[in-house]
Amino acid sequence: VQGLGPLYTPFDEVLETSDIISLHCPLTPATRGMIAMPEFRKMKRKPLLINTARGGLVVEKDAAQALDEEMAERIRRHRARRGPRWTTVEEPYELAARLAAEARPSRPVLVDCLTLWLSNLFFAGAAATQAEAGRAVDCALLARETQALLDALPALPGRILLVSNEIGWGVVPMHPVSRSFADEQGR
Repeated sequence: VQGLGPLYTPFDEVLETSDIISLHCPLTPATRGMIAMPEFRKMKRKPLLINTARGGLVVEKDAAQALDEEMAERIRRHRARRGPRWTTVEEPYELAARLAAEARPSRPVLVDCLTLWLSNLFFAGAAATQAEAGRAVDCALLARETQALLDALPALPGRILLVSNEIGWGVVPMHPVSRSFADEQGR
């Protein structure tokens, strides 16, 4: 390699072959979302992904989805344990609208889980970026969807069961995004 001068590796090849991917670039319109589901799917291994930039380069909601066989298997087993009497509907953002469409007086609806739904809203909107920057969370998506759920619940027919992880009784998280998330989960 010595004496060849600068070498260029195409981005797709970096994604397909790297054990460690470290992002060292500013957040610009061109770099925003540069690592999203299409890029995660090109990663045939589970590389260590290091984002040294302040948010925005990695689409967090895509990073949180099932990206490997182990996680996909967990999801499959979880669904199988429910049995054939359960209908599975996945709604990552507009939970109130989905509940309004699905709720009936004759059948209960189980929402599993509010923590994941809130996480989806937190990272799809501006909340996580605001919290990471030390600013107050003022995210239109988060505010709209949480208020829609609060407004919808009392009017829904049938029994609605909500499952949530308990995240506020432990140690106060070190990272500002985690602390802000715990605050929002508690509201």
